[in-house]
Amino acid sequence: MLSVSAVKTFVHARNEEQPDPQDHSRLPQDKVYLGAGAVLVNVGAALQQLFEAQARDRLALIKEFSQTIQVTQESANAHYKNGIVCIQQEEWGKAADIFSRAIELNPRFPEAYYQRGLAYARQDKLEQAIADYREALRLNPEDADPFFGLGLIHDKQGFPETAIANYTEAIKRDPQHVAAICNRGSLYFRQGLWEKAMADYALAVRVNPHNAVPHSNLGSGYFQLNRFAEAEQFYREAIRLDPQYGAAYHGLGYVHERQGRLQEAIDAHTQAIALDPRNAGAYHNRGNVHRWQGNWEKAQADFTQAIELNPRFAESFAFRGVVHARQGEWKKAFADYNEAIRLNPKNADTFYNRANAHLQLEQWEKAIDDFTQALRLNPEDAQSYDGRGLAHYLAGVSLEQAEDDFVAAIALDSNCIKAYYNLGGLYHDRGWFEAAIANYDEVIRLNPQHAKAFYNRGAAHRSLRHIKNAKQDYIKALELDPSLPSPFKKKKSS
Repeated sequence: MLSVSAVKTFVHARNEEQPDPQDHSRLPQDKVYLGAGAVLVNVGAALQQLFEAQARDRLALIKEFSQTIQVTQESANAHYKNGIVCIQQEEWGKAADIFSRAIELNPRFPEAYYQRGLAYARQDKLEQAIADYREALRLNPEDADPFFGLGLIHDKQGFPETAIANYTEAIKRDPQHVAAICNRGSLYFRQGLWEKAMADYALAVRVNPHNAVPHSNLGSGYFQLNRFAEAEQFYREAIRLDPQYGAAYHGLGYVHERQGRLQEAIDAHTQAIALDPRNAGAYHNRGNVHRWQGNWEKAQADFTQAIELNPRFAESFAFRGVVHARQGEWKKAFADYNEAIRLNPKNADTFYNRANAHLQLEQWEKAIDDFTQALRLNPEDAQSYDGRGLAHYLAGVSLEQAEDDFVAAIALDSNCIKAYYNLGGLYHDRGWFEAAIANYDEVIRLNPQHAKAFYNRGAAHRSLRHIKNAKQDYIKALELDPSLPSPFKKKKSS
């Protein structure tokens, strides 16, 4: 095969040596013609050879390039598969590195960007995860999973509306995306949008009737609506579909708590713990049931276990504080209340419980401060008004403020027995016996077994010289609680 330079040299030589047509002495005419023709034929052949060579070279290059692309793609896929194994083994950092190598080999690999984003998200590298999810969507705008991943991150960052929009986009692209449907429903659930939440959970059940998760979520929805029988039904269906699904047992325990089936609640929470020994919430809830039963040691043990699993579990600190207080362990109680407030300074109940501990120790001003903070956080809390009123009353400094607080408590909750009882006591002490009797009447109406209300009403009647009424109330009080001191003078024996 002639090279390009050889052809050029041959052509130039032919042009240079072309004979004069009038000079027949050098070559015969036919030879000149044939010679010239031969030269032309040789040049054409050379050019044809050149073109064929170039075509073969191009094909070789294309084949080589295609093989390179194939090898690169296969290598990227191999790294991708290794990354998936690391994801399954929860080796998030290693997974991210492997997906990065896959992306280096194939920068247009949307699945690798998505999986690397997932690995970053699990390491709390949220901005890097967001960037990868967005790049995955740029490469493949119709993929639902990156929108799902963005929804998880925006939810974690405290942007529920953005997360809902992300999940909605995922569902548009994949109407069968049960996780996106359930998560959107859970966001509606947290916002108190029960109808939307229940609609999403029901949709997820229709999409995949064999998936335990949406059934369990429907159970949670019915629980919030106080429809406990239906909640139990869906939790049990979730357990039937997946006997290893601990969250359903956890929810079933909640239902039994509200139904007053406390031992069944303990059993359900215990099963949730057996399936997931790191479920801090199940320990916390079982501890609560023990607390209601007065099993202080078991309650304390469960709250402690919940705290060990989740050192930022403010409610477990708060309720363990209540257990310590009930056992008279005040130093431990205050330590737990303080930590609960540090972790969650917006929980009114913790301030309320710490205020009650101050009341028990006759620390009136501290009690008033904590009740006041509880009311700032929850201005509709009748119990905190009653507690602050009692602190003012017992401090003996501002009886008018005490009266205002008791009245406010009753205005918020017309069934607030303690407020009626305390207001009755305040009026009694001020000599307003008829007003005191009116409040004791309300206590007895709400709780006919309230021995102290009968006793104190009897004392108020006695002060008004309503002897018959006084005697009747005293007798009833002593029937209900024989430990109360007898108001009747014993006759001296003769």
